[in-house]
Amino acid sequence: MATFNLALPSRRSTWYVFALCTALVNTFAVVSFFNELPSLLLRLSLWDLVGAAAYTFMFALFESLGLFLVVFVLTVLVRVLIPRLRTRNFVLLGTLWVLIVMSSGLLVVILGLNQSSLWFEVGMGLLGVGVLTYFVLRYPRFARVWVDLVERISIFGGLYTFLGFSSLIVVLVRNVM
Repeated sequence: MATFNLALPSRRSTWYVFALCTALVNTFAVVSFFNELPSLLLRLSLWDLVGAAAYTFMFALFESLGLFLVVFVLTVLVRVLIPRLRTRNFVLLGTLWVLIVMSSGLLVVILGLNQSSLWFEVGMGLLGVGVLTYFVLRYPRFARVWVDLVERISIFGGLYTFLGFSSLIVVLVRNVM
């Protein structure tokens, strides 16, 4: 039990990892929503457009929570099972897991299911994340820069989390009225 307690992160570290999950998922949701916005403007009223945006951001919040739970469990398990990684920063390991999961998932979504280039693109994305992981784990200065970048991204994570909960309220109001 003592080993498991050593693997649990602080609240601040947990927030940074969740904020990165939220920022990445919501950025993809914003891009997808704005991609569909011209067609939505032609056929929806303003309240229906607000509802469509609210559903988008509400589901992005739930997706962020799901991604965070997967990354949290993976990072804690890695820190429990590999003792030399226990001393590593949770933000460092957690954000690398976020990038690995998100890059492979986004490449599949962006490319669709075109089988001819799918494996190459997914492999290249994972190779890029692997190179980043190598530099972050090998060079402490690069790791500090990475953690500082994640701390700055956490501002967007907070804004997107607020937007997600606001969207949840809008969806509840729309369904009650």
